[in-house]
Amino acid sequence: MKRLLAMCVALGLFCGLALSVAPSAEAKTIIKIAGMKPEGEPETIGMHKFGEYLEKLSNGKYEVKVYPNSQLGKEDSYIDQTRRGTIQMCATGTQMSKFHPAMAMLETPMLYEDLDHAHRAMQGDTFKLITDGFTEKSGMRTMNVFPLGFRHFYTKKPVKSIDDIKGLK
Repeated sequence: MKRLLAMCVALGLFCGLALSVAPSAEAKTIIKIAGMKPEGEPETIGMHKFGEYLEKLSNGKYEVKVYPNSQLGKEDSYIDQTRRGTIQMCATGTQMSKFHPAMAMLETPMLYEDLDHAHRAMQGDTFKLITDGFTEKSGMRTMNVFPLGFRHFYTKKPVKSIDDIKGLK
């Protein structure tokens, strides 16, 4: 009996010692952020810059690990991972409108006159109007938007006039 008691006390001391050297509550928090663009693209550069700023402003409390080039799967996959909490952030595109149809407005070509017009719209009431209700429907929060060629079309054939886009989706 004394031997069992001595083992329990020793085990208790060992566990107490292990807990006292365990990482403290001040340990660095890793934030994983996924995107589809490769290194060197503005979206990916922005994710890295976000990580630099966050680490600096938090005095090293947070570290951002960037997973570009669809390393964590296609867009719908890493959106699901973000919604489940497997990763903390993601850079998205057209997939957001499946949760909140108004988000498709962010993908509307030719909506803005120029880059300055787009920035004004996305920093004001237009952005609030488009994103209103998104968090409740998706479980995610929009932190920022930025244009990636808002006056461009992606097609398999050249577009030289308005007639060339008739019937395209």
